[in-house]
Amino acid sequence: MDPILQKPLKEITSPEELADLFHALPEKHIERLYIIERLEELRNTATDKDKKKISQALHSLHPEKNRDIIISAMQIPWGDWSRIYRVRGLFRAIEFIENLDDSDSNPNAIYNLSFLYYIAYGTATDENGKKNTTYREKALSLAKKARAIYDNEHVGRLEHFMTRMGSLIIQQWRKNLPEYCTALAANIVTLIDLIDHKYDQALSSINESFEPHPTPPEIYFSMGIYFLRMGAFNPAIRMLNESIKERGEHSAEAYYQLGRVYYLKVQYFLKQLDNLGEEQNTTERKKRLRKLIDKRIQKAIDAFQASLSEDQYFPLPYYWIGLTHLLKRECTCEKAIGLIDIASNLDPKTISRYLKTFPLDCHSENATCDKKKLKPMVEELLSQKGL
Repeated sequence: MDPILQKPLKEITSPEELADLFHALPEKHIERLYIIERLEELRNTATDKDKKKISQALHSLHPEKNRDIIISAMQIPWGDWSRIYRVRGLFRAIEFIENLDDSDSNPNAIYNLSFLYYIAYGTATDENGKKNTTYREKALSLAKKARAIYDNEHVGRLEHFMTRMGSLIIQQWRKNLPEYCTALAANIVTLIDLIDHKYDQALSSINESFEPHPTPPEIYFSMGIYFLRMGAFNPAIRMLNESIKERGEHSAEAYYQLGRVYYLKVQYFLKQLDNLGEEQNTTERKKRLRKLIDKRIQKAIDAFQASLSEDQYFPLPYYWIGLTHLLKRECTCEKAIGLIDIASNLDPKTISRYLKTFPLDCHSENATCDKKKLKPMVEELLSQKGL
């Protein structure tokens, strides 16, 4: 991860560093807009001696072109807000939207703020590992508000979603836009029900989401998570693949969850393999199970890597690729730790919590693999991060 990303934006005053940060951030990232505005402010207040240098740095960023790209990305439902928080921080993204002049009336801002509070409820915990229910209530309240706006607004009032997007917008999004957005807002309720393990309510919420518009990929995503939580792996795979095919803005999450389904299928097959014991009449079945396991391991890794191709700043796929490598027959302890190290650089708190809660276990059949070395490797990793 580029070190410049770990430095708070407000502490960066050098034009060269601001330009470096601009290029390190993903395209369409909102803080690119901040950087353009910061350089413009510096140029306008600089002495004649420094003004030329700042103007050159600003010119190299193609400010007008990139300003249009960034603003356009903000004008569609479930836009770039859904990945901002992973690069520069969830609560900074929330703070930015809340400080917008029209955050109380702009449907796009209201919906995406609801999404970010849902993420906060699902990921942020106190020192005792408990979730903050304030985030839950804010997410639900905003989702309700967004639905009310979408239900009552005319298509013409929602043209800001279409601004300068042209053919980039999925054709289905052009049809019945208020209904489509109502489905998205209703889906926030589904996602929160899934976090709360209220599966009957989640299924009811999913059905409600489908009623206004049956095509948003986010709803198929929620269906996939529902089936995953119910242990129905094949339906979960079908729903997540359908979500991926529809190319929603949450593709990184969809690929990540697909990888988790395959990982859990591997665990299921490994238990079957262990239960067979050493009886000779089980040889063929063992071979068949081992083949299924190896195939699902690769499918899991492929899905996690696809998630990272969508969003390289998403820490959890790195962690789960590491875990998946440990399921292989050959020893991959060092490779797994290397991947988990990348994940911990991106999100040290979450990854340290995972490492402390779920001990790593190498399934290698390699006699030279000392499985005990995983524990000190994890301890060293946590020590390096000061965790």
